[in-house]
Amino acid sequence: MLEFEDDPAGGPKPARRRRRKRKWIRWVAGGFLLLAVPGLLFLNGPGFRLLARHGALKAAAMQGLEGDLRVTGSLWSGFAVRDVLLEGTGEDAPMVRLEELRLDYRAADLLRAPLAFRWLDAVRIGPAEVHWTLPEPPEEKEKPEREPWQRDGSEGPEGEEGSALWNLLAAELSIADLTLLLRQGNRVYSLESLELRLPGGGEAGHLGIARLSLPDHEPLEAVKAELLPGERSLALGPLPLLGYAELETLAIGEPEPGTFAAEARLAAAGGRIDLAASLAPTGDLAASLSLARQSALALAELPLPPESELRGTVTDVSLAFDGDPTNPSSWRIGGKVVASGLGWGRESVDSAILFAEGRRLQLEARAGGADLRLEAEAELEDIATLEELPQAAASATLGAAVPDLGRLLAAFGVEIPLAGEAALELRELRFREGGLETGGAALATEGLSWDGADLQEGRLSVHVERRNFLRFALDLGLDEASRAHVVG
Repeated sequence: MLEFEDDPAGGPKPARRRRRKRKWIRWVAGGFLLLAVPGLLFLNGPGFRLLARHGALKAAAMQGLEGDLRVTGSLWSGFAVRDVLLEGTGEDAPMVRLEELRLDYRAADLLRAPLAFRWLDAVRIGPAEVHWTLPEPPEEKEKPEREPWQRDGSEGPEGEEGSALWNLLAAELSIADLTLLLRQGNRVYSLESLELRLPGGGEAGHLGIARLSLPDHEPLEAVKAELLPGERSLALGPLPLLGYAELETLAIGEPEPGTFAAEARLAAAGGRIDLAASLAPTGDLAASLSLARQSALALAELPLPPESELRGTVTDVSLAFDGDPTNPSSWRIGGKVVASGLGWGRESVDSAILFAEGRRLQLEARAGGADLRLEAEAELEDIATLEELPQAAASATLGAAVPDLGRLLAAFGVEIPLAGEAALELRELRFREGGLETGGAALATEGLSWDGADLQEGRLSVHVERRNFLRFALDLGLDEASRAHVVG
């Protein structure tokens, strides 16, 4: 009997089937490429422009705006939105008019590292005009729940070279003739002809504003400032601030990865104020405020309400803060403030010095020949959040020596024929949650006279028996015969 192979003699061989299969695969792949390449080219150019225009107009319609715009360029290398005119209906209707918004970038770099921002080449805006109506602010703002500052060490935009946002300064940033008008109820905010130019690559740029108008403030006109980008830093100035101060210099930077710092000098009220702040990755803030040497602040020149009668001169300021702003138990304050000729209306204080160290404050003042000394300390050791701050306790002591009561009262605008000496002492006062828990007070007078008539010495003593409950004893009279002793 003859033995036959598994495959019939006329059937296809395995090698032939494999060649036929590879042939079909090549045909399918070739057809796919023939369709995919034009499809990708379409999506990169015309398709992207159609989708972008449709999406932009749909988003505008959701805001009650109608109009038209053009999209040019491509998804791969950059695009522009041009000839935008979108308008609403009704009184004070919103309006957006934009000649061009252009983004130039490198898509390959964008796909590889989107958070590095090295893919951006240029952003150009303008000329543009925007009118918009803002909703009225809520009467009571709900405070959002906020978790304490924590840094989990996970990777983010900050790397070994610092924040990637500084890479944006390497790109060209340009805003040409932007006008913005915002309405919120009866309040109107306007920004006219904003010009911003940063050429990129570390070159100097400039900022210009034709006019800035804010409610309840005099408008600013012809604002000009120079912009100086550096390595992980940006400086600008000088810049006027609402007509009563000038920002001479402002520099912000990242001296170490994750640590941000700012320094500024303000000229206001005849003086120069230096400010500095540094925020660490842990959330700790170090800040300082000082008055430049041979400089003084005239309080009457500050932007106070018209009814203000404040006067005086601050001749020395040197204050520093260190700690986590959200954790009062870490707060440390140090420095001093020196002022003279303080007053409000008819009241006046000859001099005052405020010292701060840790959580302790000390105030020394002199008025009408009287000397006052106040010491206060906040107990923040167990206060870990701002929400707990109202529960913090505070202690204080006060001493005042008054050699001439009549002169002191005159310094505060009170003219009565009273003369004599007085001494006041407030001892170990302790406050918590708006209540007085412990402490005492003593007032003693000597050589009192009223319109030339001698009076007996007077004494008043007070002590806190329990929370917000005081006991007092008073000895007072015109002479021994009329002397009274009151206890309550």
